[in-house]
Amino acid sequence: MVDKKREKKLNGLLPQKNGSEKKEPKSEKQVKQTKPVKIKIMPILLSLLVIVVIGFVIYGLQYYFDLTKSNDTNSQGQDGYGNQIDLNNSISVDYNDTVKVHYELTVDGEKKDSSYDRNVPFTFTVGKGVVKGFSDGVVGMRVGEERTIVVSPEDGYGTNASTKIEDMNYSLTSLMMYYYQQTGETKTADELINLKLYTQAGGECTFKSYIAEKDLAKLVCVVPPHPLAGKTLTFRIKMLEISKATEWIKWNKKLEKKL
Repeated sequence: MVDKKREKKLNGLLPQKNGSEKKEPKSEKQVKQTKPVKIKIMPILLSLLVIVVIGFVIYGLQYYFDLTKSNDTNSQGQDGYGNQIDLNNSISVDYNDTVKVHYELTVDGEKKDSSYDRNVPFTFTVGKGVVKGFSDGVVGMRVGEERTIVVSPEDGYGTNASTKIEDMNYSLTSLMMYYYQQTGETKTADELINLKLYTQAGGECTFKSYIAEKDLAKLVCVVPPHPLAGKTLTFRIKMLEISKATEWIKWNKKLEKKL
């Protein structure tokens, strides 16, 4: 019995073999260090969303105040050439302004032309490019205004319904090209003498002479009357847009008239 007690004591003092060795419990500090670190995704996403929303709000407010400032400081706007455009019905048409209109032309109660039917507004510079009575009739109009004007033959397409004979000067190079386009034939300037050319309006021109060093060609043209010559014209006009001429353009036009 003594030997067995002694053996038990010895077994308690000796280290355990294989997997039977006792493990000491881990401390609280060791347990905390071994735990995996968890990243909280939702707070980060919410923060990013808040930043984006704030950015949109700031951009929207900036756009609104810039637009308000633009309307306050320049209620007329500008076109692509820097000319003032009336957007608030605050200005009226003057000569040399560029305007956009809808119109309807009637002659003797019969409709002859209408931009309304085509749904394509007509743009022109007041004082050129159209008959005098049409330009004079839109002066003073404002955007949105409608007006009916009656144009006499003198301010329209003329009173003379007969043909005219006019001396006209053209570029010699352009004339030779024009002849080639009409006939498909290539001719020298000398070969063109006394040959006839026809205008798009139905006129007949005879090539009379040229000055090669000045690229100048002289024609004698028989010009037929305009179909509306001698007629009184009635226009119904609606002003759509006004683009004001810059001051230096107006000054230059006045100077040209004086010269």
